Amino acid sequence: MLSFLHWLCTQVVEHCHPHQSGHLLLFLARRYLLSPFAALARQANAAACARVESVFRSAGTVQGRTEASPSSPSPRDMITENELAELMDLLRSGRVSRRYGRLVSLLNR
Repeated sequence: MLSFLHWLCTQVVEHCHPHQSGHLLLFLARRYLLSPFAALARQANAAACARVESVFRSAGTVQGRTEASPSSPSPRDMITENELAELMDLLRSGRVSRRYGRLVSLLNR
């Protein structure tokens, strides 16, 4: 069952349009990051981190430096400030920000 959920989560993340990244991250946070099942939460964390990194890669932003052409979308176009604020509030309110330090640090960029 767990391998099926991992496969399903991977398929959803891979096939989600980049402009829907904010909605995808909120879905993962609401449904899985706050889950009491550690294995599901770890897989959701890995999927969320991979999505945030892919947003930075597609926008050409590497460690705060912009290396993309002016025509490429910025990370702020893919994840709105409202979605980012809601995601950070979910992580803070669930008291799991220490558990998902890598995700929080990626979102703070």
